[in-house]
Amino acid sequence: LDTPFTLTFNQPMDRATVEADFGLVDSTGLLVPGSFAWSESDTVLTFQPNHLLARGGLYTLRLSEGAQGLGGVPIDSPFASSLTAMPELALAGTEPAVENGLNVSGGYGFLTVLLTTPLRPDQDFEETVIITPELPDASVNLAYERDRIYISGSFLPNAEYTVRLLPQLTDEWGGRLGSAIELTVRTLPVNPSFTIPILQVGANTVFVPGGETTLPIQAVNLHRVDVSFRPAAMQEYLTTLTDY
Repeated sequence: LDTPFTLTFNQPMDRATVEADFGLVDSTGLLVPGSFAWSESDTVLTFQPNHLLARGGLYTLRLSEGAQGLGGVPIDSPFASSLTAMPELALAGTEPAVENGLNVSGGYGFLTVLLTTPLRPDQDFEETVIITPELPDASVNLAYERDRIYISGSFLPNAEYTVRLLPQLTDEWGGRLGSAIELTVRTLPVNPSFTIPILQVGANTVFVPGGETTLPIQAVNLHRVDVSFRPAAMQEYLTTLTDY
């Protein structure tokens, strides 16, 4: 909303003719007032609007054929470019989409909240983004791009959480969310898994001494595991250790 506009030319320009034929106009055709600044080489023009552009407003930046180089030669053709100013602060979506559920494999989950405009960084996001039920190790941080918030923590699988964005959440130009936004996030069930912790990496055989009657395992979302065993000669066991 307050970003300056820069035009770069391939040769020094006549400042007066360029400024006279430059215009940033809104959707009604009104010129946006502002100030000009030039580089020492007269090849780069910067236009700074006097006021913030209207949120969501449609604008056209144009330079007509009356603009001339220092030698008096006009530009080859008029230039025009359309643009849309930043909208009001609002929710743009989430990654992953809340309707797809949140994966919490390993007991940890990550949710990204996307906004329509960059946020002011000097806010306490842990006070403006509320997670219910509370996560004991929740982390709520503004991304480098500033138009998204990263949420992470130890979510329970197959559970429902509410992420609430409070109205005082503020963007770079002072715009506020206005009203609270609530997101219902459902975590996905953990995928079934079966692990033998003492199994050597890459091996498909476990050595169990003859007198051992138990075998430690880790099972997730499994109601039954069928296990078979048989004795093996030492040479057969050694072969399986290197048979990948």
